[in-house]
Amino acid sequence: MDVEKTIEFIVRSQAKAEERANRADKRLDRLEESMLERDKHLDRLEESILERDKRLDRFEESILERDKRLYERDKRLDRFKEFILESQAKAEDRAIKADGRATKADKRLDRLERVVTKLAVTGHRFRNDVRQFHGEVRQFMTKTDQALSETTDKLNTLTDNLNALIDTVDKLVRRNGKERK
Repeated sequence: MDVEKTIEFIVRSQAKAEERANRADKRLDRLEESMLERDKHLDRLEESILERDKRLDRFEESILERDKRLYERDKRLDRFKEFILESQAKAEDRAIKADGRATKADKRLDRLERVVTKLAVTGHRFRNDVRQFHGEVRQFMTKTDQALSETTDKLNTLTDNLNALIDTVDKLVRRNGKERK
């Protein structure tokens, strides 16, 4: 009779243990599903971050290209200034030599004055265009800095949220581990 009670006790204990194990398995399955959903969400966030990185790279390339064009314009402006200086020096030389030939010198001097005036007007227009372009570049860089700052803030917020999520999942996993022991 004691053997039968002992066997019944063992059978009931095993049934309770199996029931507890089944409940634990169900909780683990729910936790696994939750973790899979969160993994999918993290993957989407990572894709979004990668896409933003690509856009930032393209934006940076655009800025570098504009810098190159600006550098080339500066070089052209320097060459243009040299050209103007050379033209002015040549005009002075011609004016000195032309003192002996008054009539021809006046005609040549008039022609050179017209050319220099046109060059000066063209140079002035070009300088104004360059100044306007510099202003546009500065505005563009300011907007770029603001967009980069906003992106950095959003990335920091995202990192904080992700760390909080990782802490929560870590705590859940540890608590479930303690209950099983």
